[in-house]
Order: sequence, then structure tokens, then C-alpha cells
Amino acid sequence: MKEFIKYIMFVVMLFCITSQAAVVTGVYNGAPTTNAIVRSGGALVSTVTLSTSNALGTMVHIFDSSLVVPTNLLAAYTNRVVYTTNLVNNYVTTTGVTNFHTNLVQISRNEAKAAATIYLPAVATYFIPGVNTPQTFTLDAVFAKGIVVSNSTPGATVIVNYRAP
Repeated sequence: MKEFIKYIMFVVMLFCITSQAAVVTGVYNGAPTTNAIVRSGGALVSTVTLSTSNALGTMVHIFDSSLVVPTNLLAAYTNRVVYTTNLVNNYVTTTGVTNFHTNLVQISRNEAKAAATIYLPAVATYFIPGVNTPQTFTLDAVFAKGIVVSNSTPGATVIVNYRAP
């Protein structure tokens, strides 16, 4: 029985090793200042290969987003703010004596926050100098929502190698 369990464990381990997802390549070669979705859904990015045909070079941004414009919309909400301050009370008695009392108090009030659109930070940003041969960078990043790529000038080619879970 022990040998049978060892055999089953060996088969399961062998299956797990050989059933890894294949490396998929997503290519982006778009107009400047436009974003493109390379992949929708989660991905494990291993390398990024960049090149440009622009003599001035280009800046490439890679975002973790499922939207073409990588933003996060925050709805309006009310927050409770608590702070400590001094409260000074003074009053005049019927005999004309003025009394002062200073107390340390904690005040709580509501603070309304307006809705806001936040531009997501880039997971990786690369600058490709001038016309050059392709450069490969190791990224080793997990993208939960998807891979969105943008560039600053025309002529950029971005090749993203990733595994889809």
C-alpha cells in the first residue's frame, strides 16, 4: 500500500511539473500617448522586450488594469474625523466674579469627501534611448487585472512574455 501511495504522489508531482502554462507573447506597437490592453485577466510577467524606431527615444509605462485608461474611480463618502483640542469656558457669576475653565476635549465631526478619479501608478516604467536593438528586461511581476501598455512617442514596440494562470 505504501508503494502505491508513493507511486500516486510521483504521478501527481510529475503532472504538476509538466502542466505549467506556456509562455505567451503580447506585442504592442501603437500610436503615442495611447494605451492598449495586452492581456485581460491575471498574468505572471517574466520579461519585457523593448525597442523603438524614434531617434529621440520613448518612455514606456506598464499598468495592472483591465481598462484601456488605467484609472480607479472612488465614490463620494463621509469620513469621521476625531481630534483633540482645548475648550475654554468663561462665565461671570452674579457677584461679578469671572471664572475660566480650560478642559482638554476630544471633538468628532463628519467630513465629506467628493468622488475622485485616481490615475493608477505604473507597475514598471522604462526609457528606451534612440534607435536601438531590442532590450530585454526581467520584470517578474504579478498582474491581477490585466496588462496595459502605453508609450510617449511613436515607433515603440513592446513584447511582453507572460504566463496566464
